[in-house]
Order: sequence, then structure tokens, then C-alpha cells
Amino acid sequence: MPAADARSVRPLWGSQSRTSRTKHSSMSTAAQQTANRLARMLGLVAAFNAVSIVLLYSGIPIFGPLNDAGVALAGLLQGVLAWRLQLIPALRVPPGVLLLGMLGGIVAAVGSALVMSHATGWFLAGLVTLLGFALLGPWVIAVAGRARAVPEWPGRFVAFGQATGGLMCIGVIGGLGLPTRLDDPATAPWYL
Repeated sequence: MPAADARSVRPLWGSQSRTSRTKHSSMSTAAQQTANRLARMLGLVAAFNAVSIVLLYSGIPIFGPLNDAGVALAGLLQGVLAWRLQLIPALRVPPGVLLLGMLGGIVAAVGSALVMSHATGWFLAGLVTLLGFALLGPWVIAVAGRARAVPEWPGRFVAFGQATGGLMCIGVIGGLGLPTRLDDPATAPWYL
């Protein structure tokens, strides 16, 4: 990577001295740049999803399908982000946790695809999506735990990541409704 390109990369944390740049750190810097872009895209999609769900429940039905598409995109982006962060040595997690995170992103997207294709109603599709994001939870906790060892990451972000991942894991409860193919919220047990 030419020196001008290396200086223009804004890493996820801290700065890198010119003498510490090696082929490995250049690859890591490129991975950081890609992860930054993915994280920003994910943030924009999440903001869109928050606004679209409010507009849907405000009585504008066109935002239902738009929100479903946004949730599918968010799941896929999170799965890709899990894969790309694996290229940054400081944030590398065990392979099983990585696979769980990537699978979670796919399952979340499949849940949205179920309702968009009218294969199921919104309730069952929501349970599938909930399970997908629950599978992402352990990956979020693991990455936040790895980030704790990086001095440039503020402790409050690390704690927020671990708390968020923990809350995501609670979504495993949604998986309990899947074997029954429960698709009516009126007949759902209280815990769903």
C-alpha cells in the first residue's frame, strides 16, 4: 500500500506510526477501513429502520415492507461485519463464535424474507428474525470483550457492546415458538 494511501486510512482506533507499518498491518488497516464502512452503513440502516417502524405504526403502511427490507439488510451487514472484523487481529474471535455471528445475520435476513415473500405472517417471521439477532449476540459480546484489550477503545463503548450482546441473546426465547410455527400473536404464550 503506498504511503499516501496508508495515511488516508482512518483506523477503528488510535493511529499507526510510520515505522510500524508492515504488510500485515497494511492488510489490517485495509480491514479496518472496510469495517468502518460496514459499521457506518449498518448505522444508517439501523436509523432508517427505527424511523420506518415509527412511521409504520403511525399509520403509513408503505413503511412495513421498507422496514422488513431494512431489517434483512441489517442482518446481512452484521454477518458480513463479523467476517470482516476477523481480519483485524485485535478483534479476532474464536471460529465458532464467528460462525454463530455470521449464521445469525443470515437467519435474521431469512426472517424478513419470510414476511416479504408472504411465506409466513409477520409474527412467525419476527420470531425467526429475533432468533437470528440472538445468534449474533455472543459474537457482539466476544468482539466487545476483545476490544477491552485495546486501550484506544473507550470503556463505555466496550460495556455498551457487551450489554447489547447480552440483550440480543435473550432473543433465543423467540426460537421456542418456531417448532410450533406459531403465527398468531393472540394465541402466543406470554414469553413470546
